[in-house]
Amino acid sequence: MKKLFLKAMLLLCALIVGSSSLWADDYVLYSGTITEGDYVIYYDGGALKNTVTSNRWDYTTVTPTSGKISNPDASIVWHIAASGDYWTLYNEAISKYAVGTAKNQGGVSATLDNKAKWTVTGTTTYDFENLDRNNSSSSPNNKWLRRNGTYGFACYASGTGGALSLYKKTASVGTTAAPSISGTTPFFNSTTVTITNDATADGASIYYTLDGSDPTTTTSATCFEYTAPFEISATTTVKAIAKKATDTNASSVVEKTFTKITPLNGIAALNAAEDGTYYVTFTNAQFTYIKNSAGFLNEANAGIYYYNSTTKPVLKKTFNGLYQVVKGTHEAMPQITSIEEVTGESTTTTADEIQAPTVMTADELDANFSANLARQIQINDYVVTNSSKLTDAISFNNSYSSTNLTEGATYKLVGYPYMSTTYKQFRVVSALIKPSTPTFDPVEGEFSEAFTLHLACATTGSTMYYTTDGTTPTTESTEYNSTNGIAIPAATTTIKVIAVKAGMVSDVASATYTYNSIAKPLFTPADGSQLYYGETVAITCATDGTTIYYTTDGTEPTASSNEYSAPIAITANTVTLKAFAKKGTEESSIATATFTLKAPAAPTFSVAAGAVARNTVVTISSADNTTIMYTTDGTDADKGTDANSNSVNVTITDGMTIKAIAYDPELNISTEASATYTIAQAVAPTFSVAEGSVIAGSTVALATTTEGATIYYTTDGTTPDENSTAYTAPIVINADMTIKAIAVKENYVNSEVSTAAYTVIAPIKGFDIDFETSDLSCYVEWDFENVAIRSGVTGVSAHGGSKWGGNVNTNGNGTPTCSIKTKNKVAYPGSLEFYISKESGNNSTSSWIVAVSSNGSDWTQVGDAQDAKGMSKGAWTKVTRDLSSHHDVFVRISYGSSSAIRAIDDISLQVNDKATVTDAKYATFCSTHDLDFSATGIKVYKAASDGTKVNLTEIEDGIVPANTGVVLFSETAQSNVAIPVTTADATADFSDNELIGINAKTKVAEAGANGKTNYILSNETAGVGFYKAAAAGANLAAHKAYLSTSASATSRDFLGFEDDVTGINEVKGQKNVVEGVYDLQGRKVVTPSKGLYIVNGKKVVIK
Repeated sequence: MKKLFLKAMLLLCALIVGSSSLWADDYVLYSGTITEGDYVIYYDGGALKNTVTSNRWDYTTVTPTSGKISNPDASIVWHIAASGDYWTLYNEAISKYAVGTAKNQGGVSATLDNKAKWTVTGTTTYDFENLDRNNSSSSPNNKWLRRNGTYGFACYASGTGGALSLYKKTASVGTTAAPSISGTTPFFNSTTVTITNDATADGASIYYTLDGSDPTTTTSATCFEYTAPFEISATTTVKAIAKKATDTNASSVVEKTFTKITPLNGIAALNAAEDGTYYVTFTNAQFTYIKNSAGFLNEANAGIYYYNSTTKPVLKKTFNGLYQVVKGTHEAMPQITSIEEVTGESTTTTADEIQAPTVMTADELDANFSANLARQIQINDYVVTNSSKLTDAISFNNSYSSTNLTEGATYKLVGYPYMSTTYKQFRVVSALIKPSTPTFDPVEGEFSEAFTLHLACATTGSTMYYTTDGTTPTTESTEYNSTNGIAIPAATTTIKVIAVKAGMVSDVASATYTYNSIAKPLFTPADGSQLYYGETVAITCATDGTTIYYTTDGTEPTASSNEYSAPIAITANTVTLKAFAKKGTEESSIATATFTLKAPAAPTFSVAAGAVARNTVVTISSADNTTIMYTTDGTDADKGTDANSNSVNVTITDGMTIKAIAYDPELNISTEASATYTIAQAVAPTFSVAEGSVIAGSTVALATTTEGATIYYTTDGTTPDENSTAYTAPIVINADMTIKAIAVKENYVNSEVSTAAYTVIAPIKGFDIDFETSDLSCYVEWDFENVAIRSGVTGVSAHGGSKWGGNVNTNGNGTPTCSIKTKNKVAYPGSLEFYISKESGNNSTSSWIVAVSSNGSDWTQVGDAQDAKGMSKGAWTKVTRDLSSHHDVFVRISYGSSSAIRAIDDISLQVNDKATVTDAKYATFCSTHDLDFSATGIKVYKAASDGTKVNLTEIEDGIVPANTGVVLFSETAQSNVAIPVTTADATADFSDNELIGINAKTKVAEAGANGKTNYILSNETAGVGFYKAAAAGANLAAHKAYLSTSASATSRDFLGFEDDVTGINEVKGQKNVVEGVYDLQGRKVVTPSKGLYIVNGKKVVIK
């Protein structure tokens, strides 16, 4: 009946108004949070219809125009209204609800049940979620109202079947611009709402509602005409329209929702289980969560905080820790702090778990520990000391801190007791340290002019607050700025300071600065200093133009007291100085300082204790105004000799201990100084060659590190003394001998005797190795590394003789590397042959390798590696390598294995040297090898002077020892003549040879060793001969020789060969080249060409 009446009234209104568009049925595209009203539910050209075919709603084709649908058929108009927390879709044409019936099905029903209830979300496209379908246990996902293609609308399983658009029935909008609504949201208690006309709608009337309904231009109990700003005190949606008197229709509806904040306290916020946004009043910004126990809030700083979470207001952590969760500022209300969501795993928090900590003292907790195991304990002003009574043990949660509390610091502790069968422990969750008491710079006292005071606090991150009027500071007091400091005026001022950190407040620090226009005198050094006898104290005043008066007996000074003019010497054990400064009639306050004498510094010794030469003089010294007492027998110095001076000399004639003290006129005595001296002993000589087997002719050099010492030695095994042979040059070992040596220096104890026994072994020259010896060092051309002489191995016989070589046997497995290398470079190596076998290690694949090197470090392999893996034990294989393409190189045979023992025998390296004689017929030569020139067609000469001339002596057998310089002669030029290396000993005596051979490029200067003069063979202006070397020196190539002689002929610049080749036997001094070259007509020739000339009075042929 009510519905019929409503329809009749609408019809009556339509008849009265006539064609007015205000009541036309226009459905406008809707965007926003859904509100009650009439709607067309639209998707892709079709609208939801109230008829059903095959369990699906039909649809009517609809084409919106300019964002609206005009006068839709009643079959597609649905009234959407709230039903509790849900919405219903009601079609008045059939008086039925749209219901979800089953998967992919829908229908209509007159019954209002869960099938007719929907959740509607979205503000531009809308999800209609059916309550019955969503709760269905059989098909919980079949819940969305959708149109799916040609099948029409139904309760489809997928939400992607097509998002919906809503067209809402609305009155026609006039030309008046809509008003605007302003005011604060969210708000705490109340907020003022202001509705303002658009600038183009000046004079328009404004109508508004507060119940969510659309306003009209007719006022009522729910629709009001706006006249002035108004206040609201609850969450309210304000809707408004504007209408000019000249406009037929009102403006569009505008709306704004104002949300009231109803704060919860911190505990309630923790307990709240609903999702959403909460406005929470907290008394602290810190939350603490404890594993398997309650979360709680520490009370410290008051304030209101805003928290927005999609899950819960506060998440309780499943692990221990202190978490600071207050951050940011609410954009609409700066006084609200935004608490961001705490990340991490969470557990459900129930009301009985939430409790504030129980505040106790450490003694109270200790007295009844077990009764408090289920509580959170807060202990204020807890000072950490070695004797602290908290519990037997204290620890931090790992997530909070990894260090213990700081000794001596004061804390507010929050934690919980824990007790096992063996110990009890207080586990700290929150430890807020009490800041250190602030300090002042400068410290309190008098001052005479304005200055800037600076404060400091040892607690990092603390903030300081201060007062300058003597009142106790709070956090509302002036905050200290470290950049500016505090300006102290020329007036007496008391500063009080506190430091604050995390709600913890330090003790109050106080300092009073007393103003006096005359600065108080200052003592240097400061009051309380200890001084040596006679040291002085200076008194100064920062105020210019003052006179200082002082006393030294502790009495109060007056203007009649001593006037200060110079520093005051302290000569009594205790002296109290008092002083004031005066300028005109103004006086400073009295400054006082007491000084005491300290014992003199201990005497010092000019020579450090230890070993010294006999008769060394040691000076004992002490400070001025002191006297020395000393002993030299090790007894206490205060019972010794009084030196009557602060300096005394003591001569060390034998080992002794000197002890000494110093005392001043007030008989203050220093600590005792002591120094023990012994007579130094010369350092025992050392030998350049380790004792053992040596090659005959080896030399041994002796040395001592004692500067200026003389070495005496014997070679017959007897003990040497100062009567033995004095060492002057290396000792030649030509027979077995034992050398004993001592070092002797005046005023030193003779050194210990050094001994070295040498056994001479015959050298084996040449480059052949047969291993038939007891000592590899006899092979003078080779070096051996990790090579052993082997014999007597079952299944192995030497290739020749009874012995062979092999890598050192280490635990039966060999060594990683062994090598056989030439000691010197080989100028012209030829063929290398050797034999290899194996003793063990069938599975080892390491090989023998032949390599050459120009520097002894970088090696080039020659030929393939030679492996003995497949050989039979004891079988020998010959290895040959051609080295003739290499020149001036080291040669090495090496093997590497730590798991096999290999054998090598009968090594033979063919070695030649090469010499060249040009058409000048003469050349000098030197080699690193013993050479045999006998079959080469080249004659060899040594050179020796007889005091007036240098004689050349031919080496008849042609054998020249290694490193020996010689002159070569050939009638015809010969190039790269092969000179064989020989093992034969030279028969010629080369001890007087004055030709110095070199095997590396060497700079040769005019001045030779031991006053001799150096000459270099050359073919120059005066012909072939020895020319005096340049004073600055000139480079001479390797494998050459130069003449170094002291013959009287060396006064000449040139030494020429006197006779023809067949008669060579001497070199005489010729006249200086500088006398000139003349032709046969006696004319001087500056640059002679080939021909016959007169040089120094003698005919010479220049070729």
